[in-house]
Amino acid sequence: MSWVFEPMNELVGEHLRTLAEYPPVQGGNSFDMSNIVQEFLQRARQ
Repeated sequence: MSWVFEPMNELVGEHLRTLAEYPPVQGGNSFDMSNIVQEFLQRARQ
């Protein structure tokens, strides 16, 4: 099962990079990643 982490990290990283260009308009109700997204966006602006 540990073999999944590397590909998933790559996919999540790609997704987070798109959020810098296309920020989310509305937060989700069931799965909240807002703290991760906000942290990434702050780093992208530096």
